[in-house]
Amino acid sequence: MSSKKFLTTSLKALLSIALLSWVFYKVGVGQILEQLLQADKFLFLGGVFLFALSNVLGTIQWWLLLKIQGIEITPKAALYYYFVGLFFNNFLPTNIGGDVYKAYDLSKRVRRKEGVIAATIMDRLMGFVALVALALLATLLSIRNLQRLQLLSLTLASLFILLSIFFVFFNRWVARMGDRFFFHFLPSGLRGTLREIYGSIYSFKGNTGFFFKFLGLSLVIQSIRILINYMIALSIGIRIELLYFFLIIPLIALAIALPISIAGIGVRESSGMILFQKVGVVATQAASMQLLTYIVTLLVGVMGGILFALVDIKGVVKGGITPKAVQEKR
Repeated sequence: MSSKKFLTTSLKALLSIALLSWVFYKVGVGQILEQLLQADKFLFLGGVFLFALSNVLGTIQWWLLLKIQGIEITPKAALYYYFVGLFFNNFLPTNIGGDVYKAYDLSKRVRRKEGVIAATIMDRLMGFVALVALALLATLLSIRNLQRLQLLSLTLASLFILLSIFFVFFNRWVARMGDRFFFHFLPSGLRGTLREIYGSIYSFKGNTGFFFKFLGLSLVIQSIRILINYMIALSIGIRIELLYFFLIIPLIALAIALPISIAGIGVRESSGMILFQKVGVVATQAASMQLLTYIVTLLVGVMGGILFALVDIKGVVKGGITPKAVQEKR
């Protein structure tokens, strides 16, 4: 590991520790542990099941996005990569570290590595679109009941970021400007790779009906994940309207996606505590809810860790993945 990368990772770890320490200081470790131990086990296990289901649906979405790029892998191989990526998301320096791993490893096995990267970026982007859409809808339905307008401003800021991303990826004028003022100064090899990745992402724009088909699937996936948070909240006695979860959880999800911490640790708990307090949730319960939700992701992520340990994707038949599991459409 280079000194620069080590420093960056160390700073992220320090931020995670600092934020988590602040949460524990504000509400007390003993109170949080008491909340966790008293959680309803049935609702908690229901959350684990739903999170696993949402990731199976996420696998399908990523698999279909790969197919659009002309890359064919079997559903079993897609499931392997997706769940292994989930496992690494829980431990690597950013919440998208698992995406980087699965894109990197799969791209070594097919010729169109830019297609793998483009599909993985679009998978994340569609989730982003769904989260912002759900937050906007929840905002419109609950605007009269919101005690403070900060939540609305955060949602609008997320919408602005989303529109900016689409403008960058799907506007030819921006692409030409980027090629002239940004790509031009990069090494030729990297410049060519980035151009290919950009072209692969842009190719999604020409796929008729693509956006709305995948938006529908992403809305289902993200709605399930929001419902998980609601179930966890119920398990520790939080009783607020479900609508507030559709407003707040997308904002938390977008916050932990920022590459500023280790797997979103600390950011998740502190942002959840701050935002849920605005709708009447006690700080202890808000922090406990986010910790329990993270435990859910860890438990499901263990499945990916088991696959990573036992399955040899290179060719040895283990866990149903055969030597021909990864192919490329000719």
